[in-house]
Amino acid sequence: MVMFTFVVCIILAPLIWRILSSYWSYFTTRDLPPGPFPLPVLGNLHLIGSNAHVTLAKLSLSHGDLMTIYFGSERVVVVSSSELAREVLVRQSYVFGGRPLNLPYVAILFSHGGKNIAFRENMCPRWKKQRKIFHAAVKMFGSGLLPLHVQVCDVVKDLVTDLEVHVGTPRDIAHDLFLCVANIICAMTFGSKYERGDPEFSILMKNFDVVQRFVAPGNLIDVIPLLRQLPLKRVTELRSAVGLLDTIVSRKYHEHSSNVDEIRDFTDALKKQYEHDMEGEENDVIRGKNDDIILTSEEIMLIITDMFFAGIETSTSSVLWGVYYLAFYPDLQDEVYDEMTRVLDPDTPPNFSDRHRLPFLSATITEVFRCGSIVPLLLPHRTITDASIKGFRIPKDTTVLVNAFAIHNDTRIWADPHAFRPARFLDENGNFTSPPPFAFYPFSAGKRVCVGEILGKMIVFVTLARLFYNYRLTIVDSGDLGANEANAASIRKPKPFQVVLEKRH
Repeated sequence: MVMFTFVVCIILAPLIWRILSSYWSYFTTRDLPPGPFPLPVLGNLHLIGSNAHVTLAKLSLSHGDLMTIYFGSERVVVVSSSELAREVLVRQSYVFGGRPLNLPYVAILFSHGGKNIAFRENMCPRWKKQRKIFHAAVKMFGSGLLPLHVQVCDVVKDLVTDLEVHVGTPRDIAHDLFLCVANIICAMTFGSKYERGDPEFSILMKNFDVVQRFVAPGNLIDVIPLLRQLPLKRVTELRSAVGLLDTIVSRKYHEHSSNVDEIRDFTDALKKQYEHDMEGEENDVIRGKNDDIILTSEEIMLIITDMFFAGIETSTSSVLWGVYYLAFYPDLQDEVYDEMTRVLDPDTPPNFSDRHRLPFLSATITEVFRCGSIVPLLLPHRTITDASIKGFRIPKDTTVLVNAFAIHNDTRIWADPHAFRPARFLDENGNFTSPPPFAFYPFSAGKRVCVGEILGKMIVFVTLARLFYNYRLTIVDSGDLGANEANAASIRKPKPFQVVLEKRH
């Protein structure tokens, strides 16, 4: 009995300590942004629900654009306005440039303990070096973006061809779009593509889904880290999923040789840059004055992991929302098609370079990014020193979330924000106009902006443009547009839906 009591005390002591320290912090820290009162252990988790971005947006209406929320015992400041997002992401980017000390468990596994670009701590020299190598590799492989664009077009051509056999039949094309985007990223990154029915592709899809279930804020294994040590089925599944995805990237990376005369893909370029860096070549674009930092092969592979997995999920979701909105509004879809046929050569399908000649299509895709808010809560930041915003004090090591969904639906910025209206990005002459400054965050902003922004925009533009150039899509059982969001994790997706395809020409 004594031993049992001792074991229970050992198990409960850390939890009790977290509760007491959390409440001590709550009652003694002055000038924090307002927020709902936290419960023991749960904090404000009972208020959050499955779609955290929606709940946090509603809570901000009561507590303000700068709001304190507790995910368990962890204090989080939530930013819900364009003005304050600019302050955090741009004006005070260094102060808010850290990543949380207690990363979500899935991020710890995915980033090998915070060694990748996305989750690397505090914009440190190694983080800067990873970004430099990434950009240098893109420049080496995709000079002028033409080689990358050619690969995008080749894979989208396969999608258009594959869909032809399904004309006239209701179909959920989410799988087709995932295969398309995955093959675009694979072609860019590894110089190879998956065939439909490939066992490895099925493994990819299955394990993507597993990982996605763990990336929403407030997961119990993040709130109660002790759960990570228990033999829970879900935790075991997560470790297995991340391990399998790592294995695929590692195998493909090691199949590439750095001793090639021709750069065939991004991995070739990345390995070339890595070898140049190891050799200390003076003319290497990634080496600056007094730059003696040499990355490990693990850190190089994590650049690929960032591009591969983050690129597939975000780009697929963006394309899927684009298909959903335009299938829901066939008149807008017809207007997109009419613009392409009016402006483009009839024998030449749309290319990324045509975007400046297609203002309505560009406006439509911009509206997809706004309404879709694919990453509704941008990757979490952390204050590396005490900070001050709008008269409130944000202590050092506080996690900060920017609610892009709330900003993209802010009535102070957008008229009728819940309506899908591409015309909001057109002037009176029909020319494309950019979104208001710092009110649009599909790729974040500032020093932590997504390194793959231009690649993501290219994938989404070419895929949607060529899909609607070849097919007219009609949604089946459209229902209510506003009720079609699936339970979100870190990436928003529409619930499964079916479309009927009609060939345009």
